[in-house]
Amino acid sequence: MTGSKIMIVEDEALVSMVLKETLTMFGYNVTSIAYNGYDAIQKAGENRPDLILMDVNLEGDIDGIETAERILDLYDIPVIYLSAYSDTGTLLRAMKTQPYGYLLKPFEQNDLYKNIERALYKYKIKKKLNLKKDIIDSTLSHIPDAFIAVNTEGKINMINSLAEEMTGWKNSEIKGEDFCETFSINTKGTTELMSLLRKKGNNQVSMTYWPSRIPIVTKQDETIHISINIILINDKKGNINQILFILRPKSDSNVIDNVLNSPIPATEKGIVQYYGKLLDAINYPIFIISRKLKLIYYNRAFMNICLNMGLTINATNQPIYEIMPSVLIGTMDDYQDIFDSGTGRKKERTFKKAGDVFSLYTETFPLSITKKGEKSVDYVATIIFDITKEVDRKLRDDATYRDYMVNLELVEEISELTGKLENSIYACMKLTSSLEGSGSEEIINNLENMKIHLADINEKWREFEIRKKTLSRLFSVNGH
Repeated sequence: MTGSKIMIVEDEALVSMVLKETLTMFGYNVTSIAYNGYDAIQKAGENRPDLILMDVNLEGDIDGIETAERILDLYDIPVIYLSAYSDTGTLLRAMKTQPYGYLLKPFEQNDLYKNIERALYKYKIKKKLNLKKDIIDSTLSHIPDAFIAVNTEGKINMINSLAEEMTGWKNSEIKGEDFCETFSINTKGTTELMSLLRKKGNNQVSMTYWPSRIPIVTKQDETIHISINIILINDKKGNINQILFILRPKSDSNVIDNVLNSPIPATEKGIVQYYGKLLDAINYPIFIISRKLKLIYYNRAFMNICLNMGLTINATNQPIYEIMPSVLIGTMDDYQDIFDSGTGRKKERTFKKAGDVFSLYTETFPLSITKKGEKSVDYVATIIFDITKEVDRKLRDDATYRDYMVNLELVEEISELTGKLENSIYACMKLTSSLEGSGSEEIINNLENMKIHLADINEKWREFEIRKKTLSRLFSVNGH
């Protein structure tokens, strides 16, 4: 990736200079060269390169492997090791730090280039995956119900604070444990249940329920009766990779159980009646539309979020785009695709209204009904998770972002003043060119020196512009 910043850590000056020339030839920007471990750690923090080429056998108190390990902990910068040795002990130590490459000296220039490009690409993918995980974890933390997330084998991945209060268990105590065994749930038929859930997920079903209320045992050995609603989370290939068990106390679940245990009607009026009580029992906003993109039902939570955002609902059977803009819920083509393909969608969206910014995470999924023995998708439901407070809190608490914006404003003011100064210098040079005498020559020499300093300032400004673009992309990815 041309223009990527690379730092060299090599204690042999000749080798480091050859490396620098090679990297420059490939179009990379060599930010610095370090000759020992401590120097490397300091320069990595100052320059934040995209990649580090690290000699394994550095002289000094810490070698290249320990240096890379410290840099990884502090700054999470990918490292490619360079070594003249391939003994098993060195390789095993190096592999524990999860390097992005290991090149044995001497190596071909082409091999170096391939390893660098591969490492930069792998790190880019890793950052995207971490970002996706952060978004999902952030969204899950805002589900306004007690929930437990498990994998397809029934092992617990996460339990939120409401579920911790309900069960007495902390997330750190039961992560990785079997869901049924932890809560003393009768495991008879659990394998059959997981198989059923996987089948439902492959058929693009997003929500289902545990057939009946069940007793679970808390950490304090107290038995409580709950009902469990289930949300299935699929990967890009459509396979289930996580299951959310939404825990509801017995008193909250009677309405949901009664509705879910009855068949789905085939008429629009029946759909409204069927989902009415169910949707009002759910704490997060949900609305249902028909193929004509008209609102046929919404719950109280949806009405409340519309009021908070200054949006007006006049009546059911109203076109959904008269209520909510496409930037918030998706375009007409998006919905048409869901109706036609029967495949749901998930999206994080930002909406601005009257100076306020709302951040929402939406899941839209088809509702299949049966007509004359055949299933068809005539209705689509959308669930809305309001993550505005989470995003706002991150923005408020992000001191780095605030400092960046303040410094950016100051530097741009300095740049503007530098431009004015440059104009003044050229004007003075033009005036002094017509003067005669030794004094005028001295003035001209001083102005020439000022021109050189201005050129240096402009060069630094160009470097800042590159860093500004990088930082702007970073803050944009993180929601700033």
